[in-house]
Amino acid sequence: MRRQGQGVVRCGWVAVAAVAVLVGGCTGEPVPERTTTAATPSASASPVPSPPPRPEQPEAAGPMAEPSADGALAAATHFLDLHRYAFMTGDTAPLRAMSAAGCDYCNGVVAEVEEAVEEGLLTDRDTSEILGAEATEIRPDEWFSAELRIRQGEIRLLGDDGSVLAVDDTRAVVDFTFALSWVDGRWAVDGVDLAEAPQ
Repeated sequence: MRRQGQGVVRCGWVAVAAVAVLVGGCTGEPVPERTTTAATPSASASPVPSPPPRPEQPEAAGPMAEPSADGALAAATHFLDLHRYAFMTGDTAPLRAMSAAGCDYCNGVVAEVEEAVEEGLLTDRDTSEILGAEATEIRPDEWFSAELRIRQGEIRLLGDDGSVLAVDDTRAVVDFTFALSWVDGRWAVDGVDLAEAPQ
C-alpha cells in the first residue's frame, strides 16, 4: 500500500490576454499575480522549436537504482525532467510510466497536456535551476519523501505553427514535495505538492 501525498493539487491553465498559459507553481491558496504577457503578433510564424530528446533514466548503477534518500532525490529530479518533456512534446507516456495510479497531481498534468495538444498548444521551456534538495526515508526501502526548490526558467506558450502566443518570464521559485515509493525495483511518484517559495 502506497503512502499518498498530502495536499496534492492540480496546476491549472489561466486566461491571459485571451490565450491560455500554464502557471508555474500552484497551491491551494490564491497565487500572487504574475507578469505574464501576450506576445506581439508577427507577420510570419516563428520556426517550430526542435523537440527535446526524451529524458533517459540515469544509469543502472546510479542513485535511482536503489531505495535510498539519494535515490529518491534522483527520482524526483527525473520526474521533473519528464514533466518538462511532456509539456514540450505532448508525449505523456514516460510521465505516466513513473506515476502511481492514485497520483492526483500526475493525472492532472497528463490531462492538461492532452488537452493542450487537442487545442494545438505546446510550451517551450527553459531548464529550471535546482536551488535546494532534501530527501527523507519514511519506511526503510519502501516509502520516501523528497523536497526540491527550483527556480523555473522562462515558459513560452506556442501555437501549432510555432508562433509564441504568450510568455511567462517570472522565473518563479517553487517548492516541490514528492511522496515516492520503491516498488518491484523501480520508483513510483505517489503524490506531488507545490507551493510558491516564500520571498
